[in-house]
Amino acid sequence: MVLTGGHDYTLVDSARQWSIPQGDRNISIGRGVWIGSGAIILSGVKIADHSVVAAGAIVTRSCEKPGIYAGVPAKLIKEINFTA
Repeated sequence: MVLTGGHDYTLVDSARQWSIPQGDRNISIGRGVWIGSGAIILSGVKIADHSVVAAGAIVTRSCEKPGIYAGVPAKLIKEINFTA
């Protein structure tokens, strides 16, 4: 779930990067992000490219670097060194 105060969204580019405009509380989901079943992403959160949000996680703060984020609230549990 992506929870915001509204439902307006736009596709930023064709590489599967999403931005959901909410004034100063945008949600931004980077490229190559995997979001597990039942995860909740709150307003104002940015998720770094090539990150994983675990099933059932509640993301209340931005995920600044590529990694695996899990828990309530979600925390970085393992960094991912991504090379293209």
